[in-house]
Amino acid sequence: SDFVSLDDLARIQSDTFSAASLELAQRITNLAERGGLTSTERGILRELASWDGHYWVDSRGAYVYQLILSHLIDELYSTRYGEDIQATIRSGPYVHDFVLADLLEPASTSTVLAAIRAAVRDARSDSVWGNIHEPLVAHPIGAVPLLGRGYVFDRIPYSGSTSVVAKAAHVVTAQKHSPRFGANARLLLDMGTADNNRVVLLGGQDGWIGSDRMLDMVPLWTEGRFIPLPISADGQASRSRVRTSLIPE
Repeated sequence: SDFVSLDDLARIQSDTFSAASLELAQRITNLAERGGLTSTERGILRELASWDGHYWVDSRGAYVYQLILSHLIDELYSTRYGEDIQATIRSGPYVHDFVLADLLEPASTSTVLAAIRAAVRDARSDSVWGNIHEPLVAHPIGAVPLLGRGYVFDRIPYSGSTSVVAKAAHVVTAQKHSPRFGANARLLLDMGTADNNRVVLLGGQDGWIGSDRMLDMVPLWTEGRFIPLPISADGQASRSRVRTSLIPE
C-alpha cells in the first residue's frame, strides 16, 4: 500500500539508523579480520560485527563502534592534523565518511588493529549506548556556569546520534557525554481531520520552574509516545480534563 499512516511517520521520527556508521563498522570488521587478534580482541570485534547500525539506547554495538571510532580518530589524525582539526572531525556529521575514506589506504589494517587494542583496554563489559549518551534535561539557565547547576533536572539515557533522523548531535567519544543539539519536538498532523493530531516535547506542557507539568512529557519522549492534539472546539472539549476560566476584574 502507498498509504502512509501517522504511526509510520512516528516511526520515521524515531529512526536511529545510520547507514554511514554501519558501512564504516563493516569496513573496520573486514580489515581487522586480516590481522592477528587475541581472543579478547576477537570478542569486541564480534560485538561490532553484529551491530545493525541503530543507535538504540540499549545497543551494545553502538557503544563498541563509538569506542573503536574514537581510537581510530586518534590513530589517524592526532599526529597528522593536531588537536584543533581533530576536534572538528570528531564533532562533524561526516566523520564516518571521512574515516572510511582514510581506511582505503594500504596501511589501514595496522591502524584498525591499534584502535581495537586501545578499545579493548577502555571497554566496559556492561556498557551500552545509553550509558554514555545522556542529554541533560535542563532549563536554558542551566547553561550558565555555576549558577546553572540548580536548573539541571536530570540526565536521561537516550537513543539517537548525530547523523540519524532522531538527531542528538555529539562529539565522537566513548566517555559519558550530552548531545549539543538535536530534535526536541515531534508533531504529527492528519490533514484529513482536525483532531487526529499528535505532539510531544522533550520537556513538558509549561516552562514554569516548580510546575508539576514542566517535565511531564519526558517519559513520553523517550518511549516514542505522543499526546493527542485536537484543533476543533468539539475535539478539544472531548479531550480536556481541566478548564481554567479567566475572569476580568
